[in-house]
Amino acid sequence: MALVLGGLGLLASLYLVVLHEGLAAGDLAASACSISAEIDCAPALRSRYASIAGVPVAVYGAWFYAVVIVIAAVGWVRIGGGVAVPRRIVLLGATAVAALVSVALGLLSVFVVGVLCPLCTLLYAINGTLFAIAGLDVARRPRGFAAVTEEPAQTLKLGGAVLATLLAIPIAYGFADRTSALCTAIRRAAADGPLTLTVYVDFQCPHCKQLDRQLRQARRKADFDVAIKPHPLDKDCNPGATRTTFPGSCLQARAAICAGRAGRLDSFVEQLFERDTNEESALIALAGAAGIDPDEFRSCLAAPATAAQVAEDLRMARETHVRVTPTIVLGDVLHVGNLSAEDLRCLENAGP
Repeated sequence: MALVLGGLGLLASLYLVVLHEGLAAGDLAASACSISAEIDCAPALRSRYASIAGVPVAVYGAWFYAVVIVIAAVGWVRIGGGVAVPRRIVLLGATAVAALVSVALGLLSVFVVGVLCPLCTLLYAINGTLFAIAGLDVARRPRGFAAVTEEPAQTLKLGGAVLATLLAIPIAYGFADRTSALCTAIRRAAADGPLTLTVYVDFQCPHCKQLDRQLRQARRKADFDVAIKPHPLDKDCNPGATRTTFPGSCLQARAAICAGRAGRLDSFVEQLFERDTNEESALIALAGAAGIDPDEFRSCLAAPATAAQVAEDLRMARETHVRVTPTIVLGDVLHVGNLSAEDLRCLENAGP
């Protein structure tokens, strides 16, 4: 059973590695696990929790399942005296760690990233099952878990070999060229002329707020433009949304368009992210504070042309394969999520 689950986990992890690398290269075409805006692997794979020491978590997952397969298939030492052999103890320890990591990543995915990664959820279930299998295997041996104290030298030998292969992963990744597609696109675009990033956001999205702060930080060091495109995760105006994630985001999208028409988009967007308001009266007050005539702003909010502009922006987003927020579009490169430290440095060095 452990061999079957390990093989299934290895295949799923390798597929997630391919998706992760594809996203890093700007490939945002829908994958097999892109079910809806709320059930999708892409946002989880582009979040800051998807990598450890610069290595995709999916790579560590593939390593773990390979270890499970090897330990489950091959005995490390002979079985004697009815004692649980070191390979079973090491397998129990490895699956226990994997189960704990699964709980942590699952909670982060649902409550922080805000999406459910279906393939990740499958792996979490596999990890929990492997832990149960390993625990039962040790428990049913003579002396059960007390056998942990048996043959410590052999157990440490196997455990050390496993940890050595784990530590080799980030070292191996360090020798690879990890320059992201976004960083490459930034350098290329900056060399050709003025740099403009098109950024699709929902103004209630916490990751969009964080990205806005990153871009403002970079703009203090480099001269480039940001074209904000509202992408409300609200089914009232977004036909691609299966449910309303952020109520009132359609109204906020119209408000941003009206602020742009009044030439006050940048200051309005900054306050909109910081104040996080989605009521019409509060938005009008926010516009007034940004120097926009309240009566003209109110009329713009209600104008059919404004709603039509939101619909047109959403149509263009679908054609560009934008499905989640935030998404940065630069040429033919699409980047989901916040900026990595490397991408932020590239951007800060992009302008004159």
